[in-house]
Amino acid sequence: MKQVALMRHAEALPAGAGEYDYQRPLSEQGECDAALIGRRLARNFRFPDAVLASPARRTRRTAEIVAAQLAFPPADIQFEARAYEARISDLCALLQDLDDALERVVLVAHNPAISGVCTYLLQEWVADLPSGACAQLTLDIESWAEVQPGCGRLQNLDHPFR
Repeated sequence: MKQVALMRHAEALPAGAGEYDYQRPLSEQGECDAALIGRRLARNFRFPDAVLASPARRTRRTAEIVAAQLAFPPADIQFEARAYEARISDLCALLQDLDDALERVVLVAHNPAISGVCTYLLQEWVADLPSGACAQLTLDIESWAEVQPGCGRLQNLDHPFR
């Protein structure tokens, strides 16, 4: 069995004049929300083997804050270019390519793909994850290459507004 925490980046500020979407920072509320969710996640998902994130500024910062709460060295976060502007298939491929030595993984990415991956793995509709939300899943697989529809079971769904 494998475990994955699928997280949507925390609340970000709108793009400023001349600023690209990729450069959007977290809002002050987003910084607080990421820390809150990180603390809650640490209760039952401590010491992940890997933390993966889109390299966009808002996902990068969310991952750094959450990693610190999980006692995961922020310097070891893997920033995956294919997680930015990803489709569901891109995020599934990212999971399928993981080393099988990894058992517990956190993936921080963007909607609509991160919500779509959650729905795909559970084979039941999950509402679009709000900013900062995190879905913890247990996957009934031995190898990450076995990621397929319906292989997941929802263990916890958390968001900053709960």
